[in-house]
Amino acid sequence: MKENYEQGSLESIPNQDEISAVFGRHIEGEYKTTRCLEDEQGIYLWEVEVPGASDGEVTEYRYTRKGQYQEASSLVTTIQVAYYENGDCVGGTSVVNFLDGQWVEC
Repeated sequence: MKENYEQGSLESIPNQDEISAVFGRHIEGEYKTTRCLEDEQGIYLWEVEVPGASDGEVTEYRYTRKGQYQEASSLVTTIQVAYYENGDCVGGTSVVNFLDGQWVEC
């Protein structure tokens, strides 16, 4: 875990192993990384996919670090899930948020 001094406060930032462990708790079986972006503080966007039960179904988990980036923005560090059928998003929700150095289930 890294620490970030932002706007006068100390903020923890989860590292790759910590994020991967959370993916592992919520994903059964293997997942494929589709995008992973980093800056000097570490990973700020990590997207992984899991095939669905039927053809054309895909589940995407997305880690986003708190902040504004060209590709995404988030008020909190979070992992969200989205469900796709034939390329169309058909649902989704927040899975966990990273608050005060701890992962909190949504």
